Amino acid sequence: MYNKETDKLIRYVDNVLHFTFFLVFIQLMLYHKQSNFQYLAGVKSSGEGTDIYNNTLYFWGLDNKNLFGARIVTIGFPYILIGAARFNRISLSRILLVIILAYISMSRTPIFALISGVAYIIWKMPGRYIKLSFFVLIALITPFVLNSVLRIDTLTSSSDGMGLRLIYWAAFFVNFDKISIWGEGFLSSDKFLDKYALIYMGEPNIHNTFLNNYLDFGILGLSFYVLFLITLFRYGKSLFNNRAYWVTAFIPLLATMMVLFPGYDNDIIVYLILIFIIGQLKSFNYNKCTYSMSL
Repeated sequence: MYNKETDKLIRYVDNVLHFTFFLVFIQLMLYHKQSNFQYLAGVKSSGEGTDIYNNTLYFWGLDNKNLFGARIVTIGFPYILIGAARFNRISLSRILLVIILAYISMSRTPIFALISGVAYIIWKMPGRYIKLSFFVLIALITPFVLNSVLRIDTLTSSSDGMGLRLIYWAAFFVNFDKISIWGEGFLSSDKFLDKYALIYMGEPNIHNTFLNNYLDFGILGLSFYVLFLITLFRYGKSLFNNRAYWVTAFIPLLATMMVLFPGYDNDIIVYLILIFIIGQLKSFNYNKCTYSMSL
């Protein structure tokens, strides 16, 4: 399946993503400018992060904190993988660029997903001292990440985005017996959460792809969705004979799906298309990869 046209397509996608992240940076700077850039170092609450998203300043991406943050992941991690697949090198510049943009998006979702994917890459890469240095760095920055990025002190607060997710998930499991095995119907989350959640802020989904699919479509819908993901993973792995690549590509996707998407968003489809295209470059091999600072 791989040919020169595929290589040309991947180079084109890479160039488009370069320009895309330039636009993402400009958009985020416009959002931060209205608050005199006081939140660039982090916010104390989810609400503060949401407040910078003024829709009158919107021109690119999204004017929603969590969805914009998730979109940075769904185009950002393929952007990291392109460098690895095309050149057999892990671009530290790409990783740093995507993580910084994710951080200043004020959303915790992309940070969690990106760290999961990048940690797996480092773990699989050869080089004992690189791994040791990475995990020492993780240990050193963990207090900052927990307090300023993940804001763990407000994690269970009902006014915090993650706190609301915990409330919604609790409503799902506590009232699981009230959900029809065939599902409650498409876009049923608002009615379900309004009725059973201790606090409901009007979101149209339960902030978990798999729970949301069961709520909407029941056991059959959830089963078909999970089987679709498993089949795509196995098909890609067998077609391109590169299991390491596909495991790497699915980690941040699943991490994002577990805390945000309802499951039928176009971001997921775009991500799957991108990793499928990139996966055709069979040169990806952890044992041959090196680190690089170039884009």
